[in-house]
Amino acid sequence: MLFRSFFLYGLVYKGKISPYSFDCHSNHSAEICVDKLTPWNTSFLHIVTETVWQDKIHFTEKVFKPIVLHQPFVVAQAPNSLEYLRSYGFRTFDHWWDESYDQILDSNKRLDAIADIINYIGNKSLEELEVLRMEMADVLEHNFRHFYENIPAICLDELEKNIKLL
Repeated sequence: MLFRSFFLYGLVYKGKISPYSFDCHSNHSAEICVDKLTPWNTSFLHIVTETVWQDKIHFTEKVFKPIVLHQPFVVAQAPNSLEYLRSYGFRTFDHWWDESYDQILDSNKRLDAIADIINYIGNKSLEELEVLRMEMADVLEHNFRHFYENIPAICLDELEKNIKLL
């Protein structure tokens, strides 16, 4: 099932993307249901809409959901968020779509560029998405493994360094 909705403040974004079957849901931000099929864990593309998104890079659990679910993602966040995420060793999807949205300073234009990616993916057939998914397998597995194998130590090291600065 394709992720066909992109909501900001509860509204469909500029009519560019039509609402789909999960406009109403009870999915809490830190939960991931993996024991049954849901629109969240069966979608091809995960649109990460961070709480703080216009002028500050601040990742929460939201960005790690698609990583844990082996899903490609786009991030609605402040400019250079993907660069920041890559600085922690994660890989993104610039081989499959234009990630220049990450450098767009104007938030409306950045959201327009994200909507273009969503529409690009939404216009693909299931067969085309299966090919993309196979092509992305190494990136998806790298991100999953990196999250579980390396990020805890990286975060602990960062915390220790920051405590010493106090």
